[in-house]
Amino acid sequence: GEFIRGKGTTIAEILQLIGVRPVWSSRGIVNDVEIIPSKELGRPRIDVLVQTSGQFRDAAASRITLIDKAIRMVSELGDVRRFRSQKRVAAYAGLAPGQRESAGRRKDTGITKEGSPLLRWALTQTAWRLVLHTQRWRTVFDGLARRRGTKRAIIAVARRVLGMMVALLKSGRRYQPAMT
Repeated sequence: GEFIRGKGTTIAEILQLIGVRPVWSSRGIVNDVEIIPSKELGRPRIDVLVQTSGQFRDAAASRITLIDKAIRMVSELGDVRRFRSQKRVAAYAGLAPGQRESAGRRKDTGITKEGSPLLRWALTQTAWRLVLHTQRWRTVFDGLARRRGTKRAIIAVARRVLGMMVALLKSGRRYQPAMT
């Protein structure tokens, strides 16, 4: 079909129109996407309607998942310049820790979950993937998990990842993994 003959140009066009770039693995395979900062993009993001054929769906399910992730990331976070602090971004994503206080006693509760469930899910999945595949994030996670438990630790990692993403998007810089 057209998908195979085009050698991925349709997917590349979709990603470019919505303002994301592919992230390539060391083996030359696109395995993730990253949002292009608005400053670098220099134009508004364009809404895209993707209609897939059965052949494309069956032969390239991983590419459809990648397109879906890109569209969700762009639509959920939007323009990051509207957030004045990391705390506000965490609250928007529903990753802010909750607290209750009464008679001078304070109790930590779980995350507020008031923000976007989709964004929260994507960040949690990203955090797990980073923890499993990178030494730096694994070290951060292990330190937090010893003190606070596994579930709170992964949410804390997701919050840190979100903060890092927003800082990079605001500054227009690309992510540079720490060399260990």
